[in-house]
Amino acid sequence: MHTLIAEPLTKAGFASFGEVIEADCDKPVPINAGSSVRFMDLAKVEVKGDVPVVGIVRAQPFALPLDLVAMERHPFGSQMFFPVNGARMLVVAAADPNDFASYRGFVTNGAQGVSYNANVWHHPLAVLDQTTDLIVVDRTNPDANLEKVDMPFELRLDLAD
Repeated sequence: MHTLIAEPLTKAGFASFGEVIEADCDKPVPINAGSSVRFMDLAKVEVKGDVPVVGIVRAQPFALPLDLVAMERHPFGSQMFFPVNGARMLVVAAADPNDFASYRGFVTNGAQGVSYNANVWHHPLAVLDQTTDLIVVDRTNPDANLEKVDMPFELRLDLAD
């Protein structure tokens, strides 16, 4: 059994897998007569031969430690998740699902989301703390954009003490 300890999600740590979504860009833009601030260009949306869609997924929380059972990737488009109620997410990505050394585990701070680059291996959505609605940006035809593999070895994800 391998154990992967989730580290705090950072832009630098996650850069090889995609983009971190959080309200901390370099140039926030005041809008609505100054009553709001817009954070622009937080992630690129990539869809090959399809149309991007925005949806909501309602996810049930997982208990830790979490035994991972599968990895998936989306060859034809990016996939973004952002929690709307401040719940933390567990994020696991790998360059090669058969190589334990390529795995990275992250935990969000509740004010972060992720956008996986197209073709990046990642664990299916996992949230902590509470039932959570997440805004999802994806392709209109997810069935044609999903490749899934069972874990080739036992892997348990946990947080540092």
